[in-house]
Amino acid sequence: MSLLTMESASSERRRGGALTAIDAGYSDVEKLAQWVGKVDLTGNMLTSLDFLGGDVSCAKVGRNKITSLKGLGACTELKTLDVTENPLEDLSGVEEIKGLNVLVAARCSAIGTPSSIAAVTKLSQLHTLVLRDVPLNDVSLAPVCQMKTLTKLSLSNCCLKKLPWSSKPHRLTNLRELRISNNQLTALDTFMLGCSALKILDLGSNKLTNDCLKVIKGIKHLTHLTLKGNPFAEEDNYCDMVMSSCRGKLKYLDDGHATQDLEEKKKRKREAADLTRNPPKKKKEQEEVVEPVQSNTVRKNVILIAVKQDFTADYEEEDANLFQIKNPTTGSSRSERDSGLRVASSGKGKHQKVVQREVNAKVDSAVSFLLNQPSY
Repeated sequence: MSLLTMESASSERRRGGALTAIDAGYSDVEKLAQWVGKVDLTGNMLTSLDFLGGDVSCAKVGRNKITSLKGLGACTELKTLDVTENPLEDLSGVEEIKGLNVLVAARCSAIGTPSSIAAVTKLSQLHTLVLRDVPLNDVSLAPVCQMKTLTKLSLSNCCLKKLPWSSKPHRLTNLRELRISNNQLTALDTFMLGCSALKILDLGSNKLTNDCLKVIKGIKHLTHLTLKGNPFAEEDNYCDMVMSSCRGKLKYLDDGHATQDLEEKKKRKREAADLTRNPPKKKKEQEEVVEPVQSNTVRKNVILIAVKQDFTADYEEEDANLFQIKNPTTGSSRSERDSGLRVASSGKGKHQKVVQREVNAKVDSAVSFLLNQPSY
């Protein structure tokens, strides 16, 4: 549908048409908010939410100038409300939204009052509460820990020194995600074991020691754990320590795949140990050892072939002169010719053995001499 003015949009609305793009001014916001199911007015100059209509199911109004949440009782369909970074005095009035499921009130510095927390605890259908970057303490948060409907709770960077249920057992039995990073926690108490459904736990950037693992290992269904930024997370055996405590049930540790990271660290550790036991030889040493051996071997083979050929040729020429046999077809009887051939053959065989020994001896002597000549 093309861009509509508020007047034409009103007519289209009455005919049951779908509205996708409207040219609306600031004065038309109230009327517009009564028509649509989701409103995102982040980063404007709104001072109140009394314009929200009964059909709105999701309202994102972060970074405005809203100071109060009172008068929202008419928003019967509102399920999600995001009031991040508004100068709210407190959260009083939010309890009027009976069907609210998600409340995001991050960076609203003045809402950490008992009246604010009391208003939140009256939301019987609330399952997600985000109070990130809001100054709080464990006493003021204690009522929140009695909300059995909560499945996600974010209390990161809230200046907490203790967990909010340190003084009294909680009822967060359905809590699946707890983010409580960037605080000042020094220890975990056993009340956390009551979070039997907890799967995601973010405790990063606190002051925890490895004693916290005694509590964490008792959380049966935990799959995602963040502990980076704590003092003991800097230790060399940190990953092994956490994985052995959790007995392999973790899938992710510190935003990384726990099993793969552990295997990679073990592999690097083995490789480092192997290098320590068997350090690689330096390149220069390898050249000094290997190259002369290869050079001498090649030189010896070349010299041996050349010298042997020379000596063998000389002795073969001498053999031919020494054992030259007259033409057996003339000047002799058959028996004399046969006898002469046998004598010549026998003498030649003995002579060849002597020749071979002499050749080998002279070859070895010549090779040894030539190998020691630097100019060869």
